[in-house]
Amino acid sequence: MAIDSTLSQINPTATVVTDLYEVPVAKRTSMYVVVTNRGSSATYRISTALAGAADNTVQYVVYDHAVSTVPQATRRMALPAGTVVRVYASSGDVNFCANGIEQDV
Repeated sequence: MAIDSTLSQINPTATVVTDLYEVPVAKRTSMYVVVTNRGSSATYRISTALAGAADNTVQYVVYDHAVSTVPQATRRMALPAGTVVRVYASSGDVNFCANGIEQDV
């Protein structure tokens, strides 16, 4: 039985779309993202770019969602090889942690 592990962690610069994780070649990934706010108030965004496509509004699975000081987890996402998960935060006090399982295809 596969066990979730940490795939990537980042504390991005405020208001900058930043790559969190890219699904490796010949793999598929089942993952979720934990968002933690170390400050008082912030919003965040998460997008999934198939084949590493340029940032586009159709890619967003979360857009300007408020995050409190209690960590929040997204729903699990199943992603094919080459998909890039990107994050954005309105504050530099927001951390993102990608957790999941990589599997050979």
